[in-house]
Amino acid sequence: MNDDETWLLALETSGDICSVALLRSATVHEEVTFRHSMHLSERLMGIVNQVLEVHNLQVNHLGCIAIGVGPGSFTGTRIGVTTAKTLATVLQCRLYGVSTLQALAEPYCGLVSHIVGVMLPCRKSVVFAAAYDVSGTEPVELLTPQAVEVELFRAQLSALKKPVLLCGEGSPSLVVGSADNLLQTVSTVQWPAAHSIGRLAFRRIALQDLGDDPLTLTPTYLAPPPISQPKVPIPQPPQSSDL
Repeated sequence: MNDDETWLLALETSGDICSVALLRSATVHEEVTFRHSMHLSERLMGIVNQVLEVHNLQVNHLGCIAIGVGPGSFTGTRIGVTTAKTLATVLQCRLYGVSTLQALAEPYCGLVSHIVGVMLPCRKSVVFAAAYDVSGTEPVELLTPQAVEVELFRAQLSALKKPVLLCGEGSPSLVVGSADNLLQTVSTVQWPAAHSIGRLAFRRIALQDLGDDPLTLTPTYLAPPPISQPKVPIPQPPQSSDL
């Protein structure tokens, strides 16, 4: 089977809104978007099978797997990456890890008037963020993906001296209170989607990229999970002693 006939399954699980898409020749044939409601590990493969069944396919018909590797939710990203690596290993098919931030910018490829700033929630006053030139057929990094304070990211975008289209769930926090006219355009795109993950994977396939090694592909976390943050001890009132 040549690459134009390859069925590609794309997974995006890095946020509250997840999606599963089926593509062929970079064309989206099916996509299901769902809120995982803390049950992603139980639901994901059922939705994968649902997407395949619409086209009378089984997992062994797949030629490639694409997965959003983050940054995003620690648990959701880990579950998605583990599922994709397992499928690629069992099916002996190609695996492509794709940045979720790059996927957020992908729908705007061909836009020459603006650069795209993407932001996803990390923790209070901190976002996962990056900026891309989308004037071509693939988003090109202008600001490397990072976990960054909102105000610092605002300054980084301003230094690029070009109008910015903001997208991602974290983007409204950057615009509120901003006097910078370069940062006033906000997209309705809030979450990365599996179809964008798949299309970016197909661009790599077109360049004869054979994909990532399932043994070494890892999620992109950029920041430690909340459970690893040291707890601040609660001050205790001084105890009085009986004299």
